[in-house]
Amino acid sequence: MKRGQGIASQLMKKQHEHIKTLGFDKVRTYGRNTFKTMLIANLKHGFDIASTFVDEKGRHKIIFEKTID
Repeated sequence: MKRGQGIASQLMKKQHEHIKTLGFDKVRTYGRNTFKTMLIANLKHGFDIASTFVDEKGRHKIIFEKTID
């Protein structure tokens, strides 16, 4: 498979639809700066950067949150 086909975006939309049917109103995910395409995808899909932290292995992580409409 090649990148840029929109598969991650489709999966993310389906996941958000599903969690909404389960009664959740917020979703949270974590990312690392080394995976820039995933960070961009999160931002494009309405996630906000909630905070950052350094994990037990010394890696910087970004916490993304999104309110499900």
